[in-house]
Parts: sequence; C-alpha cells; structure tokens
Amino acid sequence: MTTELIGSVVITGLSLGAVYALMSLSLTFVYGITKVFNFAQGSFFIWGSYFSYLLVQHTNLPMGLILVLNMCIMFGWGLTYERALIYPLRRFNNWSGLALIVTLGSALFLDNLALAIFGSRIKTLPPLVEGSIEISGLSIQINDILIIVILAAAIFTLIQLPHTCRNI
Repeated sequence: MTTELIGSVVITGLSLGAVYALMSLSLTFVYGITKVFNFAQGSFFIWGSYFSYLLVQHTNLPMGLILVLNMCIMFGWGLTYERALIYPLRRFNNWSGLALIVTLGSALFLDNLALAIFGSRIKTLPPLVEGSIEISGLSIQINDILIIVILAAAIFTLIQLPHTCRNI
C-alpha cells in the first residue's frame, strides 16, 4: 500500500466517522431534550437524504440552498412527528415505553416506505463543495474537510451551550 492510499483511506474514514458522530450527537441532543429515545431518527436521516436527492433531481438549485431547504423541511417533519405521535403519549403513566414502541414502529414504516418509493438502488448526491487540495501527493476532498469542520463546530457549540444558557 502506498502512503497516498493510506492517507486517503484515513481521511475518508475520518469523514465517515464525523458523519456517524454527528448522527450520534443528534440522538443524544434529542434524548436530552425530549427524554425519548427515538428509534425513527435514523429513518429521518434517510428521508432527509431522499428529499435532498429529489431537490437535486428536479431543481437547479445550488447544494447550499438545497441543504438549507432540507433543514427546514426536516425541522417541520420532526416537529409534526413529535406533536402528532409523541406528545399525546405523555398523558399516560408509561408514556416512555409507549414512545419506544411508537418510534420503533415509525422506523419500520418509514424505512419500508422509502424502500417501496425509491427502490433499493443507491442514490448519490453531489458534494456540497467541489474540489480537492493536494498535500504531499495526497488528494483530500474539500467536502471531507468540511464534514470534519462541521463536526468540530457542533461539538464546540454543544460544549459551550450549558455555559451560555447558565448566563441567560
């Protein structure tokens, strides 16, 4: 194996790990606020990706705008989901157990609905930022660097959040 190949695999692994870390941060964040472990959250990521895919396929909007639109769509989806399916359960004594069952059922439903509508073939999205930089013969995609920077910013923000909220 060449050094360039090893470096490329490490950078790609860091980028993919950053995506997983962002997903786990969101699970922790949602649980911390709602006290519900949402099994359907992974399904929300899938549907967010499909919404982005549809926007890319049917509009000529830049990826940055598609990302912002998708965040608004998914915020609305999450709010509607919580108000329609989770919030009404809070009146029951065992609401957290009921919420687990509802979110698990939702995950199964949403995943199978996506499979029925979009099929099982892989869909790809263009990178948010095109291009790469060359460092000592190693080509690093700018998109991979952006993902890692977003993770670092999210972690920094979440670390600072309790200190900021205490001062309000």
